[in-house]
Amino acid sequence: MKKFILYVLITLPATLWLGSCSEDALNSESTIKETPRVENEFDRWLFKNYVIPYNIQVMYRMEDIESDMSYNLVPAEYDKSVQIAKLVRFAGLEAFDEVTGSQDFIHDNFPKSFLFIGSGAVRNNGSEILGAAEGGEKMIFYRVNFFDQQNNDVVGLVFHEFGHILDARKPRPKDFDEVSGSGYVGDVYDTHYTSREAALRAGFLTPYAAHSAAEDFTITFGEYFYHTSAEWEALLTTAGADGRAIIMSKFEIVYAYMRDEWNLDLDELRTVSLRRKDEAKNLDLTILD
Repeated sequence: MKKFILYVLITLPATLWLGSCSEDALNSESTIKETPRVENEFDRWLFKNYVIPYNIQVMYRMEDIESDMSYNLVPAEYDKSVQIAKLVRFAGLEAFDEVTGSQDFIHDNFPKSFLFIGSGAVRNNGSEILGAAEGGEKMIFYRVNFFDQQNNDVVGLVFHEFGHILDARKPRPKDFDEVSGSGYVGDVYDTHYTSREAALRAGFLTPYAAHSAAEDFTITFGEYFYHTSAEWEALLTTAGADGRAIIMSKFEIVYAYMRDEWNLDLDELRTVSLRRKDEAKNLDLTILD
């Protein structure tokens, strides 16, 4: 009798387990459900002002799959995202629209997605990435939560990263790389040139321009039309005779490249961008009109 009871106690769980396996089919539907996003006023504004005219998607909510997980990043604040989206449209995208006469240039050549990140991306050496352009398809804006309408370089960042994209699609002339030649120093640019004056005298508009020919090219592109004529001349004066000659040799290559390859007049772009940069200081960036 005891043996019989023991046998039942041992085999009963196995019988139940076998029964459950044979009777319950696996459900192919995932039990993990994403919370559906509710479209808000900003989403509708972005669709009207970015997606329709330019085919650009703005990702302001934190999306891990789009972010670089090697950095400790925080989400962008909603209000700051609104302000930056409005500023970039007015002082960045629409500046090109005004110069080229249509929205086609931005629609055809600008990256198709913007990613807003609240914090900066800090490297192991302590330097901080403020923006990036990935494969010509995505532009990343870091430090969104630190945006200050009266003191910011967001639009300058847009021009800089866009220069990389234009360079990638139609490679810059090799002559540009040869002007400074072996003067590029890579990641030690900030210790090699500890001041802007030192970089200027060596023929670089900023210390970071000495990182590589690619960075030098985009900085030469962006620095010209983001400074007034007086400011540009002041930089060349600080550079001295030798530094001025090097900078102007590279600038002439950039100017001809933008004119011949992209039909962009940098003098006209400078006039428009500086005017819009000044006007942007008085815009109400909080209203989604």
